[in-house]
Amino acid sequence: MFTGKCTVLSAALAAVALLACSQEAAIEYWGTVNAYQQGDTASVWTFFPMTQTVSSPAAESGGCRLWLDSGGAAGLDGYLISGDITLKGGLYEVTLNEQNSWKHEGKRLFEEGQRLDFHGAGTGEIAPFEGSVVAPDEAMLTSALGDFVVVDRAEPLRITWTGSFEGHMYLVAGLPGGSIQCAWPAADGEATVEPELLGMFSSGYGSLSLTTMAWEIITSAPWQFSLQVIQSVRAADSSSGYADAQVELR
Repeated sequence: MFTGKCTVLSAALAAVALLACSQEAAIEYWGTVNAYQQGDTASVWTFFPMTQTVSSPAAESGGCRLWLDSGGAAGLDGYLISGDITLKGGLYEVTLNEQNSWKHEGKRLFEEGQRLDFHGAGTGEIAPFEGSVVAPDEAMLTSALGDFVVVDRAEPLRITWTGSFEGHMYLVAGLPGGSIQCAWPAADGEATVEPELLGMFSSGYGSLSLTTMAWEIITSAPWQFSLQVIQSVRAADSSSGYADAQVELR
């Protein structure tokens, strides 16, 4: 067994390992299986890190976690082979193995509300696992975003969207001096990033992305697995049609 330990997620891992790590004493290792869909294309990939160096969030508020670059180094020493992983229940079946831990599909993988079943056969180093996740809706952003947005650090950043469905609205942003991730119940239809968090960043430029996400956490001690199904969020005022934007913090 390798020497990686499951601890608080770092900024470098936050975007791909949301809630992947428990602080239960019996949990030492964690992995992620992710099914992502944007419009008519999809991808499925796995993330099983070996030893890692992490830092705790500098602040947490209102469903958001913030990391500052000065908070400590973050990195990975490599990845483990995940073994055969099968995803069923969508529009077709996908299988990943040691030769192919990532697949891009030029077609839709699932529809909203479909239950996707994950099965991992396990290896000598990774425990077997199985679980199910109901695919979230492809939400439409109703607050202004566009391709470039100016954010006043002294004011709350309010985000609104259509739909009332299972799962979460998920924001991830790389900003001057650090990064932030937020997960809000999708059924709420609105959320706010508070000035107390925005004010911890420096002024300057960064990027922001919104998706809808549903997940299940599976424990197979000493392992814990985060099974994730993610959809892009549409934005009518974006040239790409999706909620991805460059940000200027003032």
